[in-house]
Amino acid sequence: MTEKTGELIRAKRYREAIVEGKQDLSQNPNNPNLLYLLAVAHYFSEEYAEAVAALEQILEPYPGNIDALLFLALLCSWGYGGGYSKAPELYQNVLALNDKEVEAYIGLALSRDSPGVQMTIQQSIELLKKALEIDPARPEIHNDLAYAYWEAGEFQWARQYFEKLLELTDPSSRQVIEEKLQAVNGHQQPKDLVYLGPALPRIP
Repeated sequence: MTEKTGELIRAKRYREAIVEGKQDLSQNPNNPNLLYLLAVAHYFSEEYAEAVAALEQILEPYPGNIDALLFLALLCSWGYGGGYSKAPELYQNVLALNDKEVEAYIGLALSRDSPGVQMTIQQSIELLKKALEIDPARPEIHNDLAYAYWEAGEFQWARQYFEKLLELTDPSSRQVIEEKLQAVNGHQQPKDLVYLGPALPRIP
């Protein structure tokens, strides 16, 4: 039932996927896999309210659905759904279900600057370090730790994570990192902060 909808999404034929998914959903209105695929199709169609509605429909009977929680948290962190302040709660719900969920640590750490969220930069760093323990080869986490330490004025640690990021990054993207590293070595304050959030929604 979900195969064709998933194939259409992977082919980036999102409008067709929505039509197909809704037809299948009429026969099985509470199918969490179909609802998730519909949420993905709506998301890539920039129909965020519809994506939120589909995810909330999943979570009503299945409050422990981690994929739906992560997806909804991502949308809330952009101001959709329950708004910015709801995202940390959703990420914490995920971690209560699975304390090895990297995306939840990243999302929770980066919620620090969201309206209504009270979190210090050191708390954000600790969350990112937990994510790194789970997935030490993930470039985005090294990037976020580098910028967090740089923002905190801890240049030595910022340099360490930028250097590791250089090792993990494709050669074509290294120039920007090298420029940031040069600024860190000169103890310059960051002119911009480029944090990288959780991965985009998973496509089954």
